[in-house]
Amino acid sequence: MLNFKHNKTAVLGVWFGKNYGSALTYFALSSVLIQFNCDVTLIDKINNGDIESEENNHSRIFLKKYFRIMTPKNEDDYASLNLIFDNFVIGSDQVWNRGISRNFGYRFYLDFVNDAKTKISIASSFGHAVDFATDEEKLIINNYLRRFNLVTVREKEGVDICKYNYNINAIQILDPVFLVKKKRYELMTSKIPSLDDYILAYILDVSDEKLFFIKLLSSLLNMKVVFILDGFANSYESDSQRIKNNFGDNFLLSKSSISVEEWLSFFKNSYFVATDSFHGSCFSIIFNKQFICFKNKKRGISRVENLARIFNLSDKFIEDKNLYDFAYQTNSIKECFRLIDYKQISLKISYLRSYYINFLKIKFKEFGLCAT
Repeated sequence: MLNFKHNKTAVLGVWFGKNYGSALTYFALSSVLIQFNCDVTLIDKINNGDIESEENNHSRIFLKKYFRIMTPKNEDDYASLNLIFDNFVIGSDQVWNRGISRNFGYRFYLDFVNDAKTKISIASSFGHAVDFATDEEKLIINNYLRRFNLVTVREKEGVDICKYNYNINAIQILDPVFLVKKKRYELMTSKIPSLDDYILAYILDVSDEKLFFIKLLSSLLNMKVVFILDGFANSYESDSQRIKNNFGDNFLLSKSSISVEEWLSFFKNSYFVATDSFHGSCFSIIFNKQFICFKNKKRGISRVENLARIFNLSDKFIEDKNLYDFAYQTNSIKECFRLIDYKQISLKISYLRSYYINFLKIKFKEFGLCAT
């Protein structure tokens, strides 16, 4: 077995965002790396006093339970990480969406890492079918990506962007949340009280059309709705009022910032899920839930379309426009309630989990980062 002091691994990404999906993505990614005998440390952003840096951020509270976190004080501290770590991993979610990564300079392309260090991307995502980097930025990014030992991306579109924009041969793999067994997530929720049958509505971007459709589902299923909103509280008051205007008192609303474990529990114990979230869809699938996902163009449609193709669930992902018309199409409503055959999907998840973990393990062995 390798000695930890020769296998210290720094993981960068957007784990610190007040986003339940991102927190669980980095939990899963880091858990897989630990299987490879990596001594994992999550590398933080510089504390600039924003809400992502707050200690009561639910993502931080959750991840601190499992992993070491290191917070650089200034830009020079990132270069100093080369003195501590042997390997650097840029994680999943939209770390290569330039609209997001631009806020961090070129850190998510590991610009500060020495050439001699191992550099790996695991299920990194551009978030959309297009690359938002400018032509000038693409030239800089290209130089950094060429230094990587391994580039894996989450979406097929990411493979294409790497190939045609950067001449990089990237490999598509699953989002890391699928690389952890369902039982691990279930154990996290074992002490959380559960409600009776309900529809879970996990909505990031509230609209009257989505609320109309969810209200229709509630009527057809004769079930109450439990709403969870985005982890950022800046729109919580206005969104909750909008829900009240549509539902009156006939709904339940979670508090503005629930724990990651509570979030998981709401998914695990729901009867049906309605969401406009990529990771909301992922955990609906992981927990074998009947669900519907409103495609959210603002947050990236290619992500959910890839998910739909992988698991043959295209009819469960519907456009978030013209939902009024969609609701009154008899065949469309029937498709919402078509039962998903989770026996086949669970088998596929199990197969893909084993395949991608084995693939990564082989690569880590090639780099001398994993015990034989």
